[in-house]
Parts: sequence; structure tokens; C-alpha cells
Amino acid sequence: MKKKVFCIITADISLKHICDRNHELFNIIKKKFHEFYIIRVNRIMIFQKNLIKKEKFLKVKIPNNFKIININDEIDLFNFCKDKDIVAINEIGKDPRFFKIYYLLKKYSIKQILITNFGHFGRSTGLSLEFKNWYKPTHLFHKGSYYIFRILTILNIFPKIEILFESDKKIVQAIKNRISTKFENLFPFINIIYFKKTILINSRSFNLYKKYKKRICNKNTIVYGDTPFFSRDRVSVEYGVTKTKEKKFYKNLNFFLKNLSKLLNYKVIICTKPGYLYKNKFSNNFKISTKRTLEEIPNCGLFVFSASSTVLDAVVLGKKIINIKSHYLGNYINNHGNRYCKKLGISSINIDENFRLKKKDIKHNIIKYKKYISEKLISDKDNDPNKKIIDIVKKNFKF
Repeated sequence: MKKKVFCIITADISLKHICDRNHELFNIIKKKFHEFYIIRVNRIMIFQKNLIKKEKFLKVKIPNNFKIININDEIDLFNFCKDKDIVAINEIGKDPRFFKIYYLLKKYSIKQILITNFGHFGRSTGLSLEFKNWYKPTHLFHKGSYYIFRILTILNIFPKIEILFESDKKIVQAIKNRISTKFENLFPFINIIYFKKTILINSRSFNLYKKYKKRICNKNTIVYGDTPFFSRDRVSVEYGVTKTKEKKFYKNLNFFLKNLSKLLNYKVIICTKPGYLYKNKFSNNFKISTKRTLEEIPNCGLFVFSASSTVLDAVVLGKKIINIKSHYLGNYINNHGNRYCKKLGISSINIDENFRLKKKDIKHNIIKYKKYISEKLISDKDNDPNKKIIDIVKKNFKF
């Protein structure tokens, strides 16, 4: 009889990023399972040698019952899988770099679950024709290949997802109402739907809300959640994203934050995205935080962002929010920020223009906040999402 194993399959080069991103979930797993594996498949990706980042393990705290497996080739994966019945959290992409990995997941009968309880406006999985340069090769590679991926899952060359855990009520309902879902319910032997089961859970912001709801305070601080200027999603659909434009953007951003700080008499805290270099980009008058953005938001008086999904942590805690836009950020980031502005009723300021902001302009629409929270963030009553995930995994796969 094969040994049942629970794991996460990831292509992230940084162990720290993996643990930070899944911090709350890992805390539940370490208590509920005797052992758990972090399977890193970077070295068997197609087209690139995505090396695993060398990190001092003393600086990356992982539970004692967690084991790290670095897969160097197919033989490594075979040796790991041959005597195991594996259930894996899928944390890899769907573009051609991962096609070999999906083929091997199917070959070795690895069951997958997918956790997408982010609550944000998702990037499209397929081609986005709304972008001026939708035909850019990188966009075709990362997004256009999704249709090939789906065909290969329909043909059962790639594996399907056993359980999808999602926090957006409308997405869950849409999946359940799809024609393909209804068709397969009538004819189970067809086996064409990608998500075999879809479960509604609360978003990742729920735990932040539960932790801080009784001790939220509005200190005299502005927290700026940065979105990388050269983010992969942006450069895949836009030409002309240059260092010169980056320099001009951060010059305008620093000027804006300096004036905003003066207007409110608040200190500025900068929260950067892990893995990106920010040397000399921000004023020395600002504090560069070493904490995660979600750890700085509960105590701030104002949250500023361009397109960062951490805005949802500010929403769930009822914070005042300002969105910034700039010609130098391009259509991709600006359009993404505009979607939040319309949905949440928050102000958007063009930082390329003269500073005209007044205190009375900084406000929040509680009604729209609550609507968004109930639809996308806290949509499953008072249920802890991570506990629910683990309880369902244990029951469904008989751990």
C-alpha cells in the first residue's frame, strides 16, 4: 500500500517567499499532518534554468515536520513518487515552461488542489485583447498558450484540479453554472471540466481581519504598497518600459508622498515587494519597512497604492485609501488600479500633475467596502479558510 503524502509543488526560487506567502496555511498543516513536503520543480522547467536561490536555512524558519525536496530531473521525481499516493497544492503557472511538469504530474497520478482565495481582480488567464500590444510575443507565450493548456487537460494529457478553493462568490457560482459542468453532471464519463469540485472559502484577508479587528488603530502614518515598475505581467504586454521612465516615476512618487506627508503631518512607510531591488528609489525621509505589507497596514492612517492587491487588506480593515496613477506606469498598471477605484469608491490621483490634494478629498466609501468584502473577501461567514482547506483535504483524500 502506497504512503499518503501531502505537499506543495512550487517553482518559486526563494524558500522564504514560499513560507511567507503560505504562513497561515503552513501553521495549520504543521499541526494536522505528521509530515509535509515542499517540492521545488524549478530545475525541470522548459526553456530556462530557473536556479533555486541559495538561502541560509537558519534565516528561513520551517516547521520540523516539513521536508524540502529539490527535483533535478525526471528520475528524482519518479523516485519520490514511486511508493507514494500524493496530494499536492498547485503553485505553478500554466505557460509552456510548466508543460513538462504537468505531463509528469499526470504520469505519476499526482492529485492537485488549487487555492485562489485572493479576492482581487484576477489577471486574465487567456489573451487580453484590450491591451494595445496584445500580440507581443511574451504575452502570446504566457497567455495565449493557456488555450493549448486547456486542450491538453481536456484530452487528459495534463491532470485536472480535484478541488478549487475560491473566495469570490461570483466565480464559484459561475463555475457551477457552466455548460461543461452541467453536461458532465449528466454524463460523468465525459470528464472535460477542469475543476472537479469547487469550494467557497474566505479570502486570505480574513485572518488579518480576525487578528486585528479589536485592536485596529489609525496612527499618523502613510503606508505605500509598491508595485514593481518592471512587473512580469506588465512588460509582457507593453513596449517602452524603460529605466528612464522608472526614474521619472519614482521622482514624481517621492514628490507626491513628501507633499502628502506634509499635508497630513504623517510619516511615510514604504512596503516593497520581496525579490525586487529598490536601492536609491525612495527618499531618505521615508522608512523602508522590513515587514510584510499586511503587518504595516493595521496601524496606518492612510494606505497608498497603484495596483498592489494588498489594498484588500486595507479594505477589510476599513482604512482610508488613495490610488495613484502616472503616465510612466502605463496602461496595464493604471487600468488595474482604476478597477479598484470604481469598485471601492476610492480617489485616484495623477502624481505627474501638480499637488492639489486637500484633506477633505481623502475619504472612503464604507458601503462599497462592505459590498466588496461580502462578495470577495469574507464570503463564508466566520470560517477560517486555512482550517477549512485542511479539514476538506483530510476528509476528501482520506488522510
